Amino acid sequence: MTYTQRLLVLLLIQFATISALRITPVEHLKTYSYMSEVYLENPSLENICSFLTDLYVDLTSNYGCIRESPMVENSKCYTSSNLLAEYVLRNLCNKTQLANKVKAFLDKYKVDFYNYYQILLGRNFTLPLTTVEHVKISTVNGIEIHYVKRTMNKIHDYDEYADLLAYSTLYYLTQGDVGNAIIDLVKLNSLFDGIGFRDKAYSGEYETYKIALAVVVFKAINHTNLIEKYTSVLFRIKPLTTLYVRGEVTNELRGIGDLNVETVCLVAIALYSDLPYRIKPSTHLTEVDLNSITNYIRDVYTLMIIVLTLLITILLLVIIILVLMLKIISRRSSI
Repeated sequence: MTYTQRLLVLLLIQFATISALRITPVEHLKTYSYMSEVYLENPSLENICSFLTDLYVDLTSNYGCIRESPMVENSKCYTSSNLLAEYVLRNLCNKTQLANKVKAFLDKYKVDFYNYYQILLGRNFTLPLTTVEHVKISTVNGIEIHYVKRTMNKIHDYDEYADLLAYSTLYYLTQGDVGNAIIDLVKLNSLFDGIGFRDKAYSGEYETYKIALAVVVFKAINHTNLIEKYTSVLFRIKPLTTLYVRGEVTNELRGIGDLNVETVCLVAIALYSDLPYRIKPSTHLTEVDLNSITNYIRDVYTLMIIVLTLLITILLLVIIILVLMLKIISRRSSI
């Protein structure tokens, strides 16, 4: 057999082998060379650190980034979630070398605004809350790089979204405005239906990161009971994914889909970081009775309604009296 014939035979064998091992696109994503799993069976710190490490990809010899998720966004890196990932890798996972590469990535694509959760890392934002949009900066080695940009569109109904209420609370606490912070916390807690936050964004699936944010804000005011309540929800989601639903047969919380960097980092900060405890109000707040505050707010609203009703009644009486007086005056003048 000649060299050309042997080469042809080898190529045919290789082609047949590849064809026999061919897999569907979804299966390919699940066995992506960078990842071995798309979710976590439990949110232990070890699992979180391994998950982030597996999502890392080198962009150059000097820096790289954490891809947003194993399946849905496995070819995208966001500067916003990489900001969180750099903190988690460095301070919670003790993966300094990897954190340094992510830090170099953030320095390369530095922006003024990452996302509202940047307040956890000492980067403040200003009110009012506005909508945000994702902008693609570049593409490097097949990886799209995106950043989060604030728009000029104010969010007037922010108190109907659990995450925005959490961010607003953190803002007020950093400003020492405990009163407004507590009002937003009461609204946040009222959106919880026992399973998750059924806010304006709810469409049949609950969002895990909002539970993590609840743990963060209630740690910030040392509310032990609510910390335990929301922490237990995080540990009940099996497996831990970006979205979850209640099981149809039992009351278990079932994770669906894959897990993204933003969610897993906020979970890590909520459960294993002391960052929430550093956000202290100017007054040394230790425990807040939200039920009492809710009753107080309800009483204030009730009083306002009563006062408004009385004012309207008085105004109507004045109008009636004026009408009667005008009628009397017109009759006398006609006589």
